[in-house]
Amino acid sequence: MSRLRVFALAICAACLASAPVIYAYSNGAPFGVSGGPAGYLINGVGNCTDCHRDAGLGGPGGVQIIGAPRRYRPGGLYDFAVRVFDPELEPPFPSRVGAGFQVSAEGSGEHVGTLLVAWDDDLTQYADSFTDYVTHTDSGFQDSQASWLPDRAYDYFVQWKAPNPVMNAGPVTLFAAGNVANDWNSFNGERYYSDHATLQYAINGDADGDTDRDLYDYAVVQRCFTGEEIGLGDECKFLDANYDEEVSLIDAAAFISALEGPIAAHPAGYVLADAVRGGLLYDKWWVVTGLTPPGDTAADNHPLWPPYYPLDFPNFRTGVETWRCKECHGWDYKGADGAYGSGSHYTGIIGVYGTTKGDRQIFDMLKHSGVQVPNGHSYASVGLTDEDIWDLVKMVREGVVDTDVYINQDKSFDGVWFNGYELYSQSYCASCHDSGVPLGSSPDMPLCEGTAIDFGTNEYVGTVANSNPWELLHKIRFGHPGAPMPALDLLDVGVSEAADIGAYCQTLRQTGPCP
Repeated sequence: MSRLRVFALAICAACLASAPVIYAYSNGAPFGVSGGPAGYLINGVGNCTDCHRDAGLGGPGGVQIIGAPRRYRPGGLYDFAVRVFDPELEPPFPSRVGAGFQVSAEGSGEHVGTLLVAWDDDLTQYADSFTDYVTHTDSGFQDSQASWLPDRAYDYFVQWKAPNPVMNAGPVTLFAAGNVANDWNSFNGERYYSDHATLQYAINGDADGDTDRDLYDYAVVQRCFTGEEIGLGDECKFLDANYDEEVSLIDAAAFISALEGPIAAHPAGYVLADAVRGGLLYDKWWVVTGLTPPGDTAADNHPLWPPYYPLDFPNFRTGVETWRCKECHGWDYKGADGAYGSGSHYTGIIGVYGTTKGDRQIFDMLKHSGVQVPNGHSYASVGLTDEDIWDLVKMVREGVVDTDVYINQDKSFDGVWFNGYELYSQSYCASCHDSGVPLGSSPDMPLCEGTAIDFGTNEYVGTVANSNPWELLHKIRFGHPGAPMPALDLLDVGVSEAADIGAYCQTLRQTGPCP
């Protein structure tokens, strides 16, 4: 039988109904209920609802697979954190809340790779001695109850070792299912959740993950080439053709023999460009570069600024403000088709989202004047270097996202505020914007955080989050020009997590410092 082509990671909480069931399943779920396809062959259900038939399917919580890579390499060892959470379920009613889990690695009805529990054997174990399934121990379940507050969540950990280096197991689908359990001796009040994600098989030599091996990847070969052993990270590890933890002549030769794709996928300036710095330049390029900005009068306006009279044109900005990329194209990158389609920022200029122009076309348009190229932006005339302009190009090509995916029409973030709270409080934001003293415990009860920095006159993180969520999302991802604000894109934190932080920021105080 052929080896599996899909990896399924799934989590199922413990069955906690009557007292006998509590004692049985707090010691670990039976094998075959991880949510993976193989479980359906065992019991016809294959997930938590086989036991938890009355568990609710709704609620504000969920299951998250944390730390999963975009791509996996054969023989690689990967750690995953699996979080089961529900911000509504907490003591004293019910008095104890927790969660169990089960994990399997499978596809096409077969199990893939090797699951390992030895590194965390006090909290996890093999289900019914079947090494294809890992579940919680009684200690793990009890710890989930004891640790449920204050986060109203619990993380389980598992390791998965991919098949050996000569095997391509194909794309990996991560299936996650979780049940948040109470102590009512009944299934009533429990909540069942599910989620999924996909990992791609890493083709040797494909540094950027676009499924081909072209000159962009060769530029990475040159950057990573050492000829000696190193701890490979980032793109370099996908160029180690012989799995010896180095990028050497052997790997370069293997890459050249497999070279394919366009003759010149990207100009050299684009390959070396920094999209995160480009996001800062998009905001206020003169702060990032230290250049002297244009003046403030209408005589200093950008050459493409519409020459409308005030009665016909509501945007009264002049001079340096007209040279900001965001002033025409918007924080949502959609220009006249987005949030700047009306109101005091209206220019009638289209956005950059969805552009079909190539790298060199965008570069030439930004650098040169309208005399040299159509719609030339003349940024070379105010001192921007080729490197600056390539950074802007890379941001437009790789950093621009469809903000409608993350921000709703009513300006609310489509994110998990509870996850955003953890990222804000423990990882990135609270050290500067203040963690304050919580005034409530739900998104409907604003907290004190976010008042340490006043951006203007009584304007704080919560103010911007609610009035201009597109600006907040951009600055969470790329930072704020001239400020020591970490860019989440630079830290490899995804846009979804940035939206989670935005959802939490919308619960913060919008006026006045914390009392």
